[in-house]
Amino acid sequence: MSSSTQNIDAPHSPQYILPYFDQLPTELISKIFMIYASDIDQMGSRSLLNLGAVCRRWREIAWSMPDIWSKVFISIVMGGRRGVLPEVFWDLIDEWLDRAQERPLDICARFQCSEDEDTVDLELHHGKRLVDILNQRSQQWSYLDLALPNALIPRLGSPACASSQLHTLKILGDDDLRSSVTTSLTQHTPRIVEISGVDLDPISINWTSVVDVNLPFSSRLDHVLELLLIAPQIISCNFSAIGSRFGGASAAQSPVIHHAIEELFVTFSDQGSEAVFMNVATFPNLKRLSIGAEIDLNPRRLRTFLARSACVLTSLSFTETNYCDNLALEHFVPLLFDLYALERLYITNMWPIRTNFLDAFRIALTAHLDGFGGSGLGLHGISTSQLIRGRPILPSLRVFSWEGMAPFPWEIIPLFFVPLDTWHVNYCRPVQSISIRCQESAYRMENLRFIPRDILLRLAQAANQVDFDFVQQLDGQSYDCTSEQREVGRRPINPAAGASFHSLPVEVVAMAFKHYIDCARSFSKPHPSLTLGKICRRWRQIAWSTPHLWTELVIFHRHAMTPTHAELAREWLGRSSVHPLMIEFSNLCEEDEECEWEGVMSGCSQMLEALSECSDRWQSLTLIVPSYSLKTLTLLRPSPLLTHLSLDGRWDEDNPAFDFLPDSAIIPTFLNCTPKIVKIAYLKVDLNWTSVTDLTLDFVDIAEVLRVFRSASNLIKCTLLGVCNCGSDISALMEGGLIRCQSLESLAISFSDDGSPHIFCSSISLPALKHLSYDGQGIPLYVEDLELFLTQSSCVLKSLLINESEFEDGSLVDLAPFFSSLTELRILGGHYDSSGNDSDSLYQLLADPSQLSSNNALLSSTTLPYLPNLETFDWEGNMPYPWKTLPGLLKAAVPDAIPHRRPLKYVKIKCNVDEIPYIPKDILQQLLDFSDVKFELTTERNFKKIDAAPYVPQTAVRFFFRRHRLGLHIPPATTDATDTHLEERRKIQGLLLLNEALLPT
Repeated sequence: MSSSTQNIDAPHSPQYILPYFDQLPTELISKIFMIYASDIDQMGSRSLLNLGAVCRRWREIAWSMPDIWSKVFISIVMGGRRGVLPEVFWDLIDEWLDRAQERPLDICARFQCSEDEDTVDLELHHGKRLVDILNQRSQQWSYLDLALPNALIPRLGSPACASSQLHTLKILGDDDLRSSVTTSLTQHTPRIVEISGVDLDPISINWTSVVDVNLPFSSRLDHVLELLLIAPQIISCNFSAIGSRFGGASAAQSPVIHHAIEELFVTFSDQGSEAVFMNVATFPNLKRLSIGAEIDLNPRRLRTFLARSACVLTSLSFTETNYCDNLALEHFVPLLFDLYALERLYITNMWPIRTNFLDAFRIALTAHLDGFGGSGLGLHGISTSQLIRGRPILPSLRVFSWEGMAPFPWEIIPLFFVPLDTWHVNYCRPVQSISIRCQESAYRMENLRFIPRDILLRLAQAANQVDFDFVQQLDGQSYDCTSEQREVGRRPINPAAGASFHSLPVEVVAMAFKHYIDCARSFSKPHPSLTLGKICRRWRQIAWSTPHLWTELVIFHRHAMTPTHAELAREWLGRSSVHPLMIEFSNLCEEDEECEWEGVMSGCSQMLEALSECSDRWQSLTLIVPSYSLKTLTLLRPSPLLTHLSLDGRWDEDNPAFDFLPDSAIIPTFLNCTPKIVKIAYLKVDLNWTSVTDLTLDFVDIAEVLRVFRSASNLIKCTLLGVCNCGSDISALMEGGLIRCQSLESLAISFSDDGSPHIFCSSISLPALKHLSYDGQGIPLYVEDLELFLTQSSCVLKSLLINESEFEDGSLVDLAPFFSSLTELRILGGHYDSSGNDSDSLYQLLADPSQLSSNNALLSSTTLPYLPNLETFDWEGNMPYPWKTLPGLLKAAVPDAIPHRRPLKYVKIKCNVDEIPYIPKDILQQLLDFSDVKFELTTERNFKKIDAAPYVPQTAVRFFFRRHRLGLHIPPATTDATDTHLEERRKIQGLLLLNEALLPT
């Protein structure tokens, strides 16, 4: 055995005691901390302060690393009169920034005042304190992102700042644009500037080094023009909603020529600002232009602007609805002939109907070819002589994108690939991508227009060179618009593949449809069977004639309100031919729906009548309808195929028609049905119970349970939820004596009152029971009832789920003698009892029976140890687990005998507590001996991060969810241990030391 293995296996060696992580060099730990710091997000629960809470060495290393403290996020949301921030809060910010030393700072700060006018002055005082702290380190600013009230923005900047490292400056105001604001930031020379929500005077910033400027909200025309004059290095700029309503246009008379701008995104809020900007601005180096407005634009101004700039534009984005009238078209379409170098064209349409632009654009695409042009008038008054310029339109186009709410004229797409010269048929536009997005609108609900087959085949010739992305949205779903291919999602289409699919035999297509329906089923979208009928006539014919596609029908309340809905259900079921049916009908009103009782009953009755017409083919039936509807339902045909029946009588608990009462009548509708799986809630139903093998009853009277158990002789699995004693007379049911269900193997039962457990346990015997879940839903339970039940059942129980908090403390030990055959034990609801250790009695008994059995006659007469065959132990409670009993759970002490090793394979313990219940080191050491057991030991806690004193009152309070894993699978420590096993054991030994280091001192 190697020396390293000997050291690891020696429990008292120094090598074993030294924490594995602490052996790492400080430099390597620092790199790990850097990775941890880089992954911290602003709103997450992780913080650099967590590093200092682990141990002294971690704190020393983290506190000495200025790089990880150079990024800070501060969020302060004031909350009225109690929003007083203590001095320690500002000390914490100062200390954080001090740890960054002289490193460049990335600062993101948010300060928000409340709406209380009486406290605004006090709140602004805190905001000034924050700004002053940031100003003290203005020389270190590298990235500054601030959201402040406009009243605090003038305070930004420090005259004492001699040098600047600022690269990015972002300022967000409170959207008060009534007056202009000035700051003292002229000492800084940022490269990227973004200003919104505040009317900031351009002279407040030194623009000499700015290359990217973004004014995303309500830009003043005079400020924009002034900015262009004093910012000579700008390459990219975004001016949104330029208008003159907040300021004059005195600078409008002076031409503005900017030689550096390459990218311009501009929108206008009024025609006056558009006229001034387009008349005075000149950008000779402009390459990418995006233009829009809230009003109609004049294309002659745009054409004049581009001609004056003499720029080589490569990308243009515009909204066609801004240039929709005939006068605009007469100038805008010819404008595109001037853009010989344009490579990317992006068009949007915000109207739900088509404009004239695309029709004119279609003519322009082929106007240069013989047979397409000529003299006379073109479309909508555009002279074709204006379109023919001796060269084709957009000869360099590579990317075309159109997005809008109107149907798209697909016949335009092939025209992008026509020759550019009548003498050279292979000389075409170098198109690489065409994207069409038809958004959903009420106008288009019945006008989903797919690509005709002839156009699709023409596009197939370019499918290998061009990326086609054609999508239409309808009914909340996206469709590829090929007439032969249907895909869900937003994928590029391959037209050639559509033609191939069209050639498949009907049988193969039907198989593909069935597979699609199985994969695309969704309750929030239209049924995929209906979707198939929207693609083309052939798909509709195949889908409508394939019965397997119509054997499942799901109906919600909104689909069962009129006679038309019932007729549609009949048509759907008729397409299924003679195949077995799976039907789900829920008439339960959603929270956002307004339901009237008369309308519900009328629509429900009509739909149930339609469904009952094919009751002879029901295989699975789920009905969530008012109980009255089921009482009046008549089955026209028997249901020999029915195997799954689910009935729920809920509709609206607040409605008078919700009448589940102890004396309510039993529904005889399904008396002759023989289902095997039955789920019933809020109803009393008569069935042929002898066929039922799997039963679930929800909100059920104990008398109903006894009636069913008396008849259900073949029941194997049963779930009873909310069993209650409604006062029904059970004397007649008990005349035959104890009720025995000879085949029931699995029972999960919960009670909703304190009278029903005793009645059930004293009336039922389950000799074949193997799996039991016994719950009181918060009501007190008594061990005596369960003892009686287990005694008269004489069952060989294999698994048990029980809630110990519902039993008297310490009483569960009386059940131990009944669990000799138990292989799985799950215990829930442990609660902390500060008065004594009675709640730990069961665990002490399992660890060392001699401590308790001598005081209990029943325990003393039982063969030790208890639960000898236990393989799985699962515990979850709101208290620390008694860790000292854990080794005894695995290897129980036996008086005057060798300790018994239980065959445990899996131990799971979860503590939901406020304080982490650390496992004592000696207990962890003992667990190392159980190499074949998988341990999952966890603790979870929910807490509010607030101050013990008034720290940050009524500021942003966040809730965190923390989970700590305290255990791992422990591999065996053998002489021939592999390297993997050695590594795992090192982790376990490191866990021991880490657990010890975290223990409170």
